[in-house]
Amino acid sequence: PSDRLLPLNDCLSLKNTKRSNKNDDNDENIVKSKINRNEYVMEEMAQNPITHHIARIFRNSLKQSLFLQYGSSKTAMSISKKSHGKLWDGVLRSKFELYHEVNRDLQRGVTAKSATSVSSPGTGNESSDMPQLIPVRVLVNGAPLIQKPCHVYSKREIERGNQPVGGDYQEPIAKLLARITPKTPSFTTLGEVLADWLPHLFDIDSASGCAAVISQSTTYFSIQGIQPSLDCNIVDLWKCLCHPDHFLYIVV
Repeated sequence: PSDRLLPLNDCLSLKNTKRSNKNDDNDENIVKSKINRNEYVMEEMAQNPITHHIARIFRNSLKQSLFLQYGSSKTAMSISKKSHGKLWDGVLRSKFELYHEVNRDLQRGVTAKSATSVSSPGTGNESSDMPQLIPVRVLVNGAPLIQKPCHVYSKREIERGNQPVGGDYQEPIAKLLARITPKTPSFTTLGEVLADWLPHLFDIDSASGCAAVISQSTTYFSIQGIQPSLDCNIVDLWKCLCHPDHFLYIVV
């Protein structure tokens, strides 16, 4: 009977619905297949002897960065073998929860306030979460990496704060000025680090005090695939873009 026949549009809709359901099933199977294949690859990588060497390199790198952050080896040496295993498994298998379970207790400075909201050194209001030194590594054209002490506050700030008064080693000038007027802190910038470590590629303008690339056409730098401003505070970049071993890697 005609009253039992579906309209043409309804028939096409039903047909498309069945096709869509079939496609959804196929997509789900593809996703499951990819997950299973990824898990298999991860398991094979975990059993590969080379992976164990890479894991040891990662642990040593993390210990170095923690020493720079805290100014001592106490934190690094307190990490148990089980915790080291969790950290590496989290990195190897891309499981952030497993990695963060241990790393959240090691993130001194990562969870602190941004540098722009922290007081100057010597004022007594510095954030206790600020690292002693910032773990930074610079890689240039595949050459051995460059690693030097990188301070939170710029050298200009440190030199001002340690300047003696009238030839006598009295209280640093920075502390005296801080009692009178509030002062904007001068943090080490990305440009200052690159100009100090790679003076043949980066330079600081004596008039403006801003860093710049000497040759724009031949020099390129990036952090985690992006190119931040040279005026960015290095401590803020470290908090946001450091690698799992707590080092900030700058590629030039």
